[in-house]
Amino acid sequence: MKTQIFWITGGIGKVIASTVIVSLLKQKNPAGKLIVITPHPQVLKNNPNIDELYDMEGSDMVYQKYLGENTEILSQEPYNDSLFISGKESLLETWARIYGLELKNSTPQLFYEAGELEKYNKIFQKGNKPIFVIHPFGGGGEGYNWARDIHPHMAQQIVNAALENYVVYQIKGKNQPLLTGAIPAEQNIRKIASLLKLSSKRLLIDSFSQHLASSLSLKSIVCWYTTSPKSFGYPCHNNLVIDKDVNKPYKPFYYSTPLGLNFTEPIELCPYENPEELHPFDNILKEIIR
Repeated sequence: MKTQIFWITGGIGKVIASTVIVSLLKQKNPAGKLIVITPHPQVLKNNPNIDELYDMEGSDMVYQKYLGENTEILSQEPYNDSLFISGKESLLETWARIYGLELKNSTPQLFYEAGELEKYNKIFQKGNKPIFVIHPFGGGGEGYNWARDIHPHMAQQIVNAALENYVVYQIKGKNQPLLTGAIPAEQNIRKIASLLKLSSKRLLIDSFSQHLASSLSLKSIVCWYTTSPKSFGYPCHNNLVIDKDVNKPYKPFYYSTPLGLNFTEPIELCPYENPEELHPFDNILKEIIR
């Protein structure tokens, strides 16, 4: 019986996307053992396709226990593949090709215990207004990135407009600013799933929340700047792409800088005089209030 050890590095969004690959690996090797090592095991909790799940600290034990003739290590990094970097393939297309898998469905899938998505409803429900969720700044709370995040001034304008009709929750990291009028939502993946499920409208960016919303079949407004929905997105969303020609040549530079992962690009480094011109404010506002 073949044992496969699937090593998933990266952020929460990438781990959510990996559930597609996890499912395909199990389909191809149903009698074998699938072991997953990841920095975000909470994403893969309860996944029936996984036989054993470990965080990075447990990797040495896994190798000592299973490394042998019938063990296959799956640790190739799709971000380093030329077809992905050039934009010719999406993340999932590249990932599937690397492991010889046929990509039939690109929708992630998370698995919840009975009642898990409903148990936080009392926490999030505030009065009779519907819920609007905004995730303006990504990168795990490391700072602002003009190439991925919503401009702070525009994000505040959106919240101001939404407050009349919605209770507004902001998904944010500990070190990220809280928009005035918004209620902070901690980046606990299981709680955020409950919040998204309860919400009426969602404005997201190229971060874990848009992957999570896709897994819940929740059509959301997703803003894209220098990254592309063709590489990271899902057709279920209303993907808003900027008019400026900043996607060519395609370069997901905050993944591939010489110093490694770089999730911060301050406004001062933006090559345009007015960064707010990159963001389709009117389009976003129409989607929210209509």
